[in-house]
Amino acid sequence: MVGSLICLISSLVNLYYICVERKFFERVFVRGYPPRGGDSARIVIAAILMIMVVCILSILYDTITGYFARQRIVRFIDNPNQSAKC
Repeated sequence: MVGSLICLISSLVNLYYICVERKFFERVFVRGYPPRGGDSARIVIAAILMIMVVCILSILYDTITGYFARQRIVRFIDNPNQSAKC
C-alpha cells in the first residue's frame, strides 16, 4: 500500500518535471496560450493520479483508525461510586 503511494507520488513529480521542461506553466499561465494536446493529456493523467493518491490516503487513514479502535480496552467498574483508575 505504501509502495504504491510512493510510486504514485513519484509519477506526479515526474509529470511536474516534464511540464517544467516543456515550459507548460510559462506558456499557459504567463503568456496565456492555450494548452497543446500533449499538455491536456498530462493534465488528465495528473488528475487521475491525484485522485488515486487521495483514495490510497483515505484507505490508509481508515486502516490506521480501525487499528487504534480495536486496541481500546474496555474497563469495567464494580462500584458505581469508585472512579476509573488509569
